[in-house]
Amino acid sequence: MNRLPLLFSNDLTDPAHRLGPRPDDGVLVIEGPEAERFLQGQITIDIHRLALGDWQIAAQCTPKGRMRVSGVITRLGPERFGFRMDRRLLTYCLDTLKPYATFFKVALSITDWAVYWALSLREVALPQLPTAIAILRANLPTMANLPTMANLPTMADTRTLIEYWVPATTSPEQLQAAGYSLDQRLAGKLAWHCGWAWVSLATRERFLPQSFNYDQQSGIHFNKGCYTGQEIIARLHYKGDTKERLFHAIAKSEQAFPGQLGDSLLGPDGQRLGTLVAASSEMDAHNQHQTFCTFCGPGCQDPDLEKRMAASQLSATPDGKSTDEPDEHLATGWRADAWQLVIA
Repeated sequence: MNRLPLLFSNDLTDPAHRLGPRPDDGVLVIEGPEAERFLQGQITIDIHRLALGDWQIAAQCTPKGRMRVSGVITRLGPERFGFRMDRRLLTYCLDTLKPYATFFKVALSITDWAVYWALSLREVALPQLPTAIAILRANLPTMANLPTMANLPTMADTRTLIEYWVPATTSPEQLQAAGYSLDQRLAGKLAWHCGWAWVSLATRERFLPQSFNYDQQSGIHFNKGCYTGQEIIARLHYKGDTKERLFHAIAKSEQAFPGQLGDSLLGPDGQRLGTLVAASSEMDAHNQHQTFCTFCGPGCQDPDLEKRMAASQLSATPDGKSTDEPDEHLATGWRADAWQLVIA
């Protein structure tokens, strides 16, 4: 099980039974008598360690070690696994795995399952979802022993993050009947507070697993043997230095945040500080837009990062260079009124 630091803003400590949909997520099922052996040669973790019902962050990479997809994998049965990832990458992942799968007694299938997150407070038991296909739990650590970041309040007792996989036919009425109310913002904010990010359509084949901090989250097992991309990933671990890491910030602005995943954050000198890999927006108590952003890039090593972010702007192109093509989402040149940098 992963145990990662989680920082709570006040509204995340509300004991109401809230369920956060993750509409961009989908699940690929891998099953068959050789499913375990097949996955062992394809993903960054040692699948043999995964017991029934356990889960782990994992990635599937190119031969050059760049992540094609990433997400959470769980053992659904003795010869059956589920890999949750960006829904738009399911077909892409299936197509990249098929050539390898022909040599194994294994079947790959894209499901129509929906994914939801909930936060369990210790003193309040969560209602059960009778339609759940899988229930994944992350026991988050006691906050008393962790540093407070960005002046966000912390909780002194354990919380549990619950991830549900349910049939797509599960209706909002069924969820409400089970005792939940839907909160569209919950899942995005929880992922930000946990320090998690996943490969998206805009960031596939661009980053090494270490760039998303998976080596710090048990998402890479370095003693498992060979898998696709393993040589590059292991060389970086043992001999190199990861130049790009995740860093987290809150953008505050009178205008709505126009950024999309894959956009670049450029410093005042035009150099790329990072790539936007996750974002979740809301209105704060002063009716101002605030967006919880996760970036991946060299800015993580910049001692003056917060100062440079104050004069930064977004670019809608991956390398930060201008283009003659129309900018449909108007991100290029956007500046936040203020940035609050959060160092994990």
